[in-house]
Amino acid sequence: MRIKLFFISMFLSIPFLITACQSLDTTRGYTSPELVKKNSEVNIDKYRGGKELNGPKQYFDINQNSGTFFMMRHIIADEQLQTTQVYFEILRDEWAFFNKAYFENGEKAVFLKIDGKTGTGYSGAYVIETFGINVPDKLLAEKSESGDDLKIMIYGKRDNREIVIQNAYVKGFYEFINDNK
Repeated sequence: MRIKLFFISMFLSIPFLITACQSLDTTRGYTSPELVKKNSEVNIDKYRGGKELNGPKQYFDINQNSGTFFMMRHIIADEQLQTTQVYFEILRDEWAFFNKAYFENGEKAVFLKIDGKTGTGYSGAYVIETFGINVPDKLLAEKSESGDDLKIMIYGKRDNREIVIQNAYVKGFYEFINDNK
């Protein structure tokens, strides 16, 4: 009987351990520019030329889904063609049909639909909407220097979300861009 109870208790604790590991990612934050710079990377495209600077993935919760994140990236095709973008993957239980965005100063953002896919998992069906929002260089520099967070409102047919990117992330990634151009 003791052995049976031991195995039952071990079996019941496995989902708790898995859940505990998943929730660590949703609360991970980059609280200093140094952490952002340390966890950013440079990818060089040896075939087409150019490079992509990627900030670390920053997870956040929407409807308690830990698969939702953003990351900043800077794409350099050549010296004349460079773009900084906030890349989003938003996991939900239904389509929001995100299709436009505005910065807090009222400026309309360039919204790039990248992908949309559906699937099923342990808790049912899900949707992942992937898109990018281009950030003007001037706005990125202003936010980095001012100490203010970058705020973006994303709009969809079924949902709207305000995204707040902490200044530590913005400042760290801006410095990373300048160090790796």
